[in-house]
Amino acid sequence: MSLIISSLISMICYALNIYLLILLATFVIQTLQLSESSPVINFLLALTDTPCLWLKKKFPFLLIHRGGYSFDLSAFALMIFIGGIVAFLNNLQTKL
Repeated sequence: MSLIISSLISMICYALNIYLLILLATFVIQTLQLSESSPVINFLLALTDTPCLWLKKKFPFLLIHRGGYSFDLSAFALMIFIGGIVAFLNNLQTKL
């Protein structure tokens, strides 16, 4: 039974780590303000828009406005949250 749970936790961690990489790419794209004309960039932004928009609505201080420049920290906050979940699951997996 613990082998099944351990395998399930591993798959969840792999999926979350892939999503973390996508979030990192989104954070870099938004920070560098790259053009959204590329289909790859549009695909990455589409994967992260819904949770990031929800975070921006719940926590408006994640969007920083300074001198005509807007800096969005919602992807970074989501990376920290998901990273914490991955760390918790990895810790749980080692105790099984």
